[in-house]
Formats: sequence, C-alpha cells, structure tokens
Amino acid sequence: MLVIIIALALDIIFKDPPNLLHPTAWMGKMIYGIWGKRAPKNRFLAFMLGVLTTLLPALLFGMTAYIIVEFFSYARFPEILSTIIKGFLLSLTISFSRLLQVGDIILSELETNDLSGARRSLSYHLVSRDTSRLNESEVCAATLESLSENLTDGFTAPICMYLIFGLPGAVIYRVVNTCDAMLGYRDPEREWVGKFPARLDDILNLIPARITGIIILLAGLIQVGLHRGLQVLHQDHRKTDSPNAGWTMSAIAGVLGVRLGKEGYYLINENGVHPKIIHLIKGISVCKKSGYLFLILTLILLTGFGYGL
Repeated sequence: MLVIIIALALDIIFKDPPNLLHPTAWMGKMIYGIWGKRAPKNRFLAFMLGVLTTLLPALLFGMTAYIIVEFFSYARFPEILSTIIKGFLLSLTISFSRLLQVGDIILSELETNDLSGARRSLSYHLVSRDTSRLNESEVCAATLESLSENLTDGFTAPICMYLIFGLPGAVIYRVVNTCDAMLGYRDPEREWVGKFPARLDDILNLIPARITGIIILLAGLIQVGLHRGLQVLHQDHRKTDSPNAGWTMSAIAGVLGVRLGKEGYYLINENGVHPKIIHLIKGISVCKKSGYLFLILTLILLTGFGYGL
C-alpha cells in the first residue's frame, strides 16, 4: 500500500515528466512505429497488425517492469529504497493530478470568457471530436464526460492492475490503454487495426469502471449531499457504445443533476439541466474527492485483509 501512496504523492507533486522522459510517450512512439498509418486493406491483416501493435509493446514494457521488480527483490537494497523506486515507476502509469490540472485549465478559460481557448484545450487534452463549434455548456459537458471517464483510465484502473498483477500489470495496462487511445477509432485507417486494443481495453476496464462509478456516487454525497446518481447510473449506463464509459458518465451526471451527451451518439440524464461553469467546478471537485476516496477505501480493505478479516 505504501507504494500506491508514494505513487500518488509523486504524481501530485511532480505531475507528468517531459515526454522525453515519460514511458507513456515511449509507448506511443513504439506503437506509432509499428502501425505507421499503413493499415492493410484486408480486414484480417489489419486486425492482426493491431494485435501485433498491442502485444509487442506490452511484452517489452511489461518484461522491463518485471525485470526491475525482480532485480530489487534479489538485490540487497534497503526495502524503503525498493518501495520508493516502485512507487516512482507506478506514478508513471497514472495521471490523476494531470487530469485535474487540465480540468482547471479549461475552467479558468471559461471563467475568463476565453471560449475559444477552452475549446482548444478540450480538443488538445481530452477529446478527439471537433470542438470548434461547441458553446460554453457543451464544453462543460464534454469536460465532465472526459474527466469522469479518464478517472478510470488514468487512476483507478492502473491501481487495480497493480493490486492484482503488480507493477508489470499496471505497465501493461498503460500500454493497452495508450494503444486504444491512438488506434481505437472507426475511421478507414484505424477501424480494424484498433479493434483488438479497443476490446482488450474494454475488458481490462470492466471492473475498474464500475468501481469508479460507485466511488463517484460516494464522493458526490460529500460534495453535493443527496443526489440522483444511483438512479441515473442504473437507467443510463448502457447508453454509450463503450461498455464502461457510461458508468462514470452517468454517475457524475446524476450527482450534478446535469445532462451529458454527444449528438447522434448518446444522451445521459435527459431530464437534467444543461451544464454550466458551476457544475464544472463541482465536477472537478467530485473527481478529486473520488480519487482520494478510492485510495482511502483501498487502504481500509488492504488493512482488513492484512488482519485476516
């Protein structure tokens, strides 16, 4: 558990290192190098390229993490040093503070009436959709959707993978998630190449996304008091194409009482109000509390198991 606490502390203090030193950037370069925007026209060959593009980096980075862990297990280093190193490496697989920072950047731009800047920040950091025509409410909605969804990708899922499979598990998850972020689209160049990483990412996130949705409901009780989050989650969590994103989106929509949606794709909490800046302020706070609450509950559970409860 100390490894996780150190990882979160380092993430909060130092945030993301420069791309030159960040393993996730290295993963992205390797994925791009294998894919190279040269997907075969044959669907089967394109699918197999996606398998190769996912598994090769996962094997390389996962084995590297495994070797590092084994090295510290067999070498005669002080245990505290080994713990700090593992915490540092785990911190590179999470992006909790960076996620909240991006939310604050967009919020600040909206508060200063810089809608065009908020649109650019949203497009650059969080979403792949065209943001050039979004109004203020739509920017708030898209930001809330992305913050809640990425709370799983950037924090709870890698921590869950670490708890189950150790540091190699967290690293492999980050590779798969990065590959999905780069290839998991339905355009002609990536549709079949991205199917394998997209489905594998869905599988890895099945449990973490549901945990995150529940954590958001609990954090909402702290932030706003009684809310309709559970009801909205139950009604609308299946409305997104992703089997996981709907859990966190519907949870935060119900907590805040807002409607979220992407035209032509999904509409969550249809009876909610259109999001405003005040809802984004509360939503960022809910996501922050969700992360800390997840850490506290994890600590309690691990302590309980440690005493044989």
